[in-house]
Amino acid sequence: MKQLSTTPKRPEKSVLRLEEVPLSGTSASYDTGAAQPAEGFDASHIAVRDVRIGLDSLLYKGRDMNAVIREFAMNERSGLSITSLTGRVFSNDSIISVPGLKLQTPHSEMDLSAHTYWELVNIPTTGRLSASLNAYIGKEDVMLFTGGLPDSFKEAYPFRPLVIRAGTDGNLKEMQISRFTVDLPGAFSLQGGGILENLADSLTRSGTIGLDMTTQNLNFLTALSGEAPNGTIVIPDSMNLKARIDLKGPEYKANLRLKQGQGAMGVNAELNTSTEVYAADLKIDNLQLHNFLPKDSIYGLSLSADAKGRGLDVMSLHSYAKLNLTLDQLHYARYHLSNVNLTGALKGALVTANLTSDNELLKMTTDAEYNLAHSYPDGKVTVDVTQLDLHELGLMPEPMKRPLAFNLSAEARQNRVFTHLTSGDMKLNLSARSGVNPLISQSTRFVDVLMKQIDEKALNHAELREALPTAILSFSAGKENPLAYFLATKNIAYHDVAMKFGTAPDWGINGKAAVHALKVDTLQLDTVFFTVKQDTTLMKLRAGVINGPKNPQFSFSTTLSGEIRDRDAELLVDYKNGKGETGVLLGVNARPLFEGHGKGNGIAFTLIPENPVIAFQKFHFNENHNWIYLHKNMRVYANVDMWDEEGMGFRVHSVPGDTVSLQNIDVEIRRIRLQELTSVLPYFPEITGLFSLEAHYVQTEKDLQLSAEASIDELTYERQRIGDVALGATWLPGEQENNT
Repeated sequence: MKQLSTTPKRPEKSVLRLEEVPLSGTSASYDTGAAQPAEGFDASHIAVRDVRIGLDSLLYKGRDMNAVIREFAMNERSGLSITSLTGRVFSNDSIISVPGLKLQTPHSEMDLSAHTYWELVNIPTTGRLSASLNAYIGKEDVMLFTGGLPDSFKEAYPFRPLVIRAGTDGNLKEMQISRFTVDLPGAFSLQGGGILENLADSLTRSGTIGLDMTTQNLNFLTALSGEAPNGTIVIPDSMNLKARIDLKGPEYKANLRLKQGQGAMGVNAELNTSTEVYAADLKIDNLQLHNFLPKDSIYGLSLSADAKGRGLDVMSLHSYAKLNLTLDQLHYARYHLSNVNLTGALKGALVTANLTSDNELLKMTTDAEYNLAHSYPDGKVTVDVTQLDLHELGLMPEPMKRPLAFNLSAEARQNRVFTHLTSGDMKLNLSARSGVNPLISQSTRFVDVLMKQIDEKALNHAELREALPTAILSFSAGKENPLAYFLATKNIAYHDVAMKFGTAPDWGINGKAAVHALKVDTLQLDTVFFTVKQDTTLMKLRAGVINGPKNPQFSFSTTLSGEIRDRDAELLVDYKNGKGETGVLLGVNARPLFEGHGKGNGIAFTLIPENPVIAFQKFHFNENHNWIYLHKNMRVYANVDMWDEEGMGFRVHSVPGDTVSLQNIDVEIRRIRLQELTSVLPYFPEITGLFSLEAHYVQTEKDLQLSAEASIDELTYERQRIGDVALGATWLPGEQENNT
């Protein structure tokens, strides 16, 4: 650095002259905030390196100043690289001038020139400022400022420079934007200008800015969704957008007009920042949505909307607003929707809305209200649909007996939630003695308590009941409702359906459900039912199917009875034929064992009762030969011996001395009368004969072996004699000659 002179000529003014100021190889960083640097250029985390600066002809003498930027280059963390910045800055007693400042990167170039007067600095409403900017910004540099936008957008963005030209002239009393253009060749062209007056005075300031944009290929913007442009969404070319913004004191007005083919959209809006009074209107006339969504069957749209109000804080009791929207025409597929109206209002933090539709697809009325002033959900909605044709909408392959019609009312208050749905003779009700937030928190707590007890392999029904929310769900339906109409299209019918379930800390989980006269094609079940009841020690479950004496096919009853206790659970199947004879009485008790150290670490299954019934035959278990144990490593240990007085029975044994195999099980079924077995299976073909089976299964870490021999003596099928049948098979993987 060379200093020419620092000697003051007058006491009040110093002179500084520097011939040159070189700087190279410098690095610097700037960080603010605790967040990690974002992808690309992040103004909160700047790190530059390889900084080179070269200045010469520096002069400072009061208002007489001069500097020549001979060299400036650097590299930034994001990849931004400035290869050159050159230019000159000077001033004298009257002017301040930047006659030419040029910035270059490997992909971009910018030129800035500016001239003003010291008078503007002293008195902003006098003097003048003139400035012009010309910029050519390459794609590589644009992408540095797109941050975390999808890669698909970065790939689709055109490989052309973004061209910006801007010029301004004036002062704070009157500033003219005489030349402003933005062009991305092949994508869009934007031009604008305007005038701003009295910018420093919030009461008398005014101005007008206008923009005019013409589009070409903007489809790269659709990649902002995260997927490459595939024609699903299209931005048509040759659209024209005109915008105008007017400013007068605290009043702002905006006008926007979009023209696309034969369609148009217009928006007008105004706001007074002092009084917070606002108004806006929207008009869409025959806008062809198919040009934007070519793969969808949506076409012309015409609608109008307007809104006005006062107050930008919607929760304030002093704010109010009104909204009106009318759908004049929407062409979707072969449907033409019209006569859809929405009105809304805000007053005293209470939002109200009314929606009506009267066309061939949907006839409905909806009313809703919601109080924004409360910290909890507080509102209600009523929906009355008199006609909704799901088949015409393509949601159902076949038309129902009648179009869908229903009435829905829902209400959420501080201490109550209620929902009621009716459609024909179908009714659905849900009610809870708490608000939405308490109901959610209570339900979450119940799930947490249940999962904790499951992990501990021990239920505490008293604790579970205390965590229950108080709620009731009920449902009933006859033959004249959308559910019945829909099932009829699937050849399913019923006489009536009823269900009611409730939960509360006082009485636990209780409920019942039933379907009467259920028909699926030719199959008919007279009654299908389910009940549940919980007290402080256990939960009782019962389900079944009952066919009465008048059933045209089979008369029988099957019930499943279960109990879930604190430490174990039990399930029993009871089947009776039309004469009341017991065909099946068999169940299982399941108890988790988790203590380890020889006391078990898995689930122990015990077959019940002591004298089970299978295929109308009474059996008995040999002493303590009625258990199966599933270890947590999935190994099965079994000891089951169940026989009747005639030698018919079942045997399942694991080989206790085998400590090498993962599984080693013998199974024997002896002289089972198929006629009695199939008689307890309604709708099953009539089969007779004596069935016997012996099987042995061994599994090791590397392979498995399976051998079985089965026979049926005097087999008949639907009263047609087949004879004696025998089958033997052995599977030894890797030894194909032994597989038969």
